[in-house]
Amino acid sequence: MNHAETVNTLDPRPRRNSLMAGWRDHPRALLIAAAIGVLIGAGVIFLLRTLADTGDEPPIRVKNGSLELHLVTNKNATWTSTGSHWKTSGTRVHDVLQLTVATRGKANCSAYTVAANLLVIHYADPTGNEVMKVEIQSAGNHSKVVPSQPMSVSASDSTVLAYGSAGFIKSIEADGTAMCTFSAASQLDHLIILDF
Repeated sequence: MNHAETVNTLDPRPRRNSLMAGWRDHPRALLIAAAIGVLIGAGVIFLLRTLADTGDEPPIRVKNGSLELHLVTNKNATWTSTGSHWKTSGTRVHDVLQLTVATRGKANCSAYTVAANLLVIHYADPTGNEVMKVEIQSAGNHSKVVPSQPMSVSASDSTVLAYGSAGFIKSIEADGTAMCTFSAASQLDHLIILDF
């Protein structure tokens, strides 16, 4: 007998090198390995979908001067009135808003990027007296805009929701906490609201 070959004299079955042989010899180990593989694959797919999927609702850009909420999109997104509030076409993946503020001049901000459930924009007339507020929240995977005064969709662009009176954004709150305050329209460049 050649010493390079070892024969197991206790196991009379011939040695097989196939998956079926492994299945017959170790069915539990193969089932456990298959289950672990399926769980790992499902976890990877879930993670990729969670990180990559941002829904089809476009970002909202709030510009200063006249209060305008722009849907930033190349899709066919529009604002829709439900009577008491406005909402966007499309859906959000999460019911959390990610807010980013771009300022100029002497704006007073405690944060420039924040995740929040409720955004409140306080709008003032040119003399600085507050004339309205707009609440923006994600409800039921849609952005919901509730103004204290009437707003309307631009006749020339259905992606723009506006309050027509002159003035400026005086302050922005995120979940009841002051995020930024402004004393002039020139201090706020824009606010972007994204699906978080």
